[in-house]
Amino acid sequence: MIDYYGYPASREGTYILVIRLSRPISLSFGRFLDGREVLLPMGTWFYIGSALGASPGSSPLARRLLRHASRGEGRKPHAIRGAMVRSFRQHGLMERDTTPPAEKKLRWHIDYLLQRKHATINDVLLVRSPERLESEIARFTASLKGVEAPVPSLGARDTRGETHLLLAEQPDSALAAMREFVSKRSEVGSGLFRPCL
Repeated sequence: MIDYYGYPASREGTYILVIRLSRPISLSFGRFLDGREVLLPMGTWFYIGSALGASPGSSPLARRLLRHASRGEGRKPHAIRGAMVRSFRQHGLMERDTTPPAEKKLRWHIDYLLQRKHATINDVLLVRSPERLESEIARFTASLKGVEAPVPSLGARDTRGETHLLLAEQPDSALAAMREFVSKRSEVGSGLFRPCL
């Protein structure tokens, strides 16, 4: 499922990936922790990221999410990638002739997890806005009951002292709370969040 919030005209924004890890895995995240392997428990993980800095005609949010849904080294992309392409075109997030990358190099922490076959992107929440909301959403998500950061600072290479890859013991209730958070922000007149239909 792909949920949209924010300014319908914006092609940049913040996003939450809902990732199902079907078994525990041990992996290193590039230079994170000097390349030491980290054990990630099976379960549902939330990754909070952003794609900002849109120049006229660009599609940073769509390109970033399609990159996340792709894998390198000749591996099959995540099953949700086709739905992303159709949905992004329908919602004006990208041009009709934009295509997903055929391959990707591992760059961000999340790339190393999403490269694995046991990690699957199941859902995406998008907030279309030029505002940098990644940290605020990550802090809110981390504050939810049953959400934890098993590996501090993971997934937040660009934001020191934060963790943007979080494990949810009760993913359905956490996701519902995140949707409510986004919706309530639009009610208080902040202008940052407005549900897109």
